[in-house]
Amino acid sequence: MLIQFRSEQSIELHESVSQRAHLPADSQLARAAAQVLGPGVLMRALQTSRRGGLGVFERDGQLQVFKLMNCRSHWRKRFARYFGWNPARRALKQSQLLQRAGIAVCPVTDWGAIPLPDAPKALWTIGAYFPNGITLRDYKQQLQPQRRSAAHPEIVRFYQRGIDMLRGLHQAGFMHRDFHAGNLLVVPGEAEQLYLLDLDTVTQRTPSHDRRASELCRYVQNFVEPQNYEQVVLEAAARYAAGDQTILERLKRSRQVVALLREKGVLAKDILRGRQWTPPQDAEF
Repeated sequence: MLIQFRSEQSIELHESVSQRAHLPADSQLARAAAQVLGPGVLMRALQTSRRGGLGVFERDGQLQVFKLMNCRSHWRKRFARYFGWNPARRALKQSQLLQRAGIAVCPVTDWGAIPLPDAPKALWTIGAYFPNGITLRDYKQQLQPQRRSAAHPEIVRFYQRGIDMLRGLHQAGFMHRDFHAGNLLVVPGEAEQLYLLDLDTVTQRTPSHDRRASELCRYVQNFVEPQNYEQVVLEAAARYAAGDQTILERLKRSRQVVALLREKGVLAKDILRGRQWTPPQDAEF
């Protein structure tokens, strides 16, 4: 569901788009938006890069996000396009499937292809815009800029909510394949609600134990430091799959865990032999 513009902050953002938020007319994002949305549509850039960008525009009294995907800038994506890979089409399809499954997402409402001189096979999507939204990674950086571990109470709650969301995603028969703090949207004041981003990487397939562990570990890696990795992994595994020793064993063997433990002088073979993990005294979570 789209968030309505009721707060003063939302009104200010609305005015910034309609009054002064112009993109350079010669930018790739502006040229694509002019073709898709029509000339004269005012936008405010959220993000621009050589792979495309994000811009906010107004339609029917609501702010929406226009996303340009310039697959030409990455050789793997350019190669995959020749075999029918279409991340924009996938994003719309997965958005619909995830919403039916009860997963909170940033909805994608439309998609298409656009031929640009410098990007002949560029793609675009239009989706919902959350005026006060911020990624969990950026929100964490704001609240605790000097700490990687989840030490702030609010970040701990969002971190745990992310684990719950990943479990629900897997139980519903989906894999995200890029589940991390940068792909989770926080809307402060919404009681720890998270919204899933980057839906073009989602696959409707029941994940194996290895895939479950891999996605959980990728997410956990955003919130840990080498000195407390054992403790955080154990707590994450308990929250994600209480009593599931298979998941815990997969986490122990993952490359991320092995790399971080190696920094502490712990060898993977010691873990596989059943070495007892003892969290250090100064570990904080």
